[in-house]
Amino acid sequence: MPLLILGTATEFDEFVRLAEFVDKVDATSWQVFMPKEVDKALFLKLLVFYDEDVSEGAGMRIHRMAKAADELMPTRRVMKIGNALWKQRQ
Repeated sequence: MPLLILGTATEFDEFVRLAEFVDKVDATSWQVFMPKEVDKALFLKLLVFYDEDVSEGAGMRIHRMAKAADELMPTRRVMKIGNALWKQRQ
C-alpha cells in the first residue's frame, strides 16, 4: 500500500476513504504497485479487513513525507522516503 500511495499521480490534500482512493488510482500505477492477483474489484471486497482511520492517517503521512522530499535530488529523495518508511516498520 505505501508504494501504491506514493506511485499515485493524484494529490491528496485531505483524507481520502479507501473506497474513494481505489477510484483515484490510475490503471498503470495499480498494475505496477499491486500484486497481479489483486484487481480493484477484489481490493474493494477486502476493505472490510482494513481499519479506515489507520489507513487514512498513514496515507496522509506518506503524502506529507513525499511532498517534503520533493525539492531534493532524486537519489536523496529516494533515500529520505525509504528511510522514513523503514523507520515506520520498526
